Amino acid sequence: MVNIKQLLDDYNIPVFTEGKNTQRGWINIQCPFCDDKSSHGGFNITKGYYSCWQCKGHHMDQVLSLLLDCTPWQARKIMDEYEVAAVMREERKKVPKANKIIFPKGTTDLQKAHRKYLINRGYDPDEIIKTWGVQGTGMHGPYKHRIIIPIIIDEQIISFTSRDITDRAELRYKSCSIENEVIHHKHVCYGSDFIKYKRAIIVEGPLDTWKIGPGALATFGTGFSPQQVLFLSGILDSAFIMYDRKAEKEARLLGFQLAALINHVEYIYDYGVKDPGEMNKKEIVEIRKKFLRY
Repeated sequence: MVNIKQLLDDYNIPVFTEGKNTQRGWINIQCPFCDDKSSHGGFNITKGYYSCWQCKGHHMDQVLSLLLDCTPWQARKIMDEYEVAAVMREERKKVPKANKIIFPKGTTDLQKAHRKYLINRGYDPDEIIKTWGVQGTGMHGPYKHRIIIPIIIDEQIISFTSRDITDRAELRYKSCSIENEVIHHKHVCYGSDFIKYKRAIIVEGPLDTWKIGPGALATFGTGFSPQQVLFLSGILDSAFIMYDRKAEKEARLLGFQLAALINHVEYIYDYGVKDPGEMNKKEIVEIRKKFLRY
């Protein structure tokens, strides 16, 4: 996400925040793409995209390249200077952060019930333990009957989430409380330490990441955050979004925001591919070769 207001002010681009064509949450300009005599172009400051009332949407880097008389590549570099990293730091100051993650009381190696759950879902428990470092909980406590999933960034455990193995809990996924995280899990994506060639398949949850294998990133649900968009833009050149089909709207929105920050975005379901949980091993191998190239 970009502090677009500051960027436009610094480059002396006339903006409109009040009056005709303006509305709350938008910064309007005279659109450079059409014969705009007023202020029909607008930047959405909460969701980070551009749209014109007359000629519709355009990528942010293309808009800025016209406004600033530079190439789209140069515009992306300028936007990088106005990223919301400072805002993220301020948000982190509001809640005291832990220096080390402490897993729920009773966390131990996977037991028979945890292994059975994984096997029934089509996973190899030993492979999941080896690759993802998961553990399990017992019958008591606020995280009872769960698989504990460490969230690792740059080889450091910064948080954890968990998956209920009974399918009876009110929350299927239950994450570490914010005050006990080193970094808030909704500021990052699961699986980033395995990324190669700055390419990744973006999925919803950690179990989808396990299904696709290393090279898939999970946003912990379809409700992605601006910080996650920024995080992805910092580690990827190419993103291939693979949310479940019922979340196509959210997938398109994520892609729209990423497209303004990285070189390439595609939606895997446009190729007629199944949801991650429905795919067999052969289909996964084909997907990996096509999109991850390994």
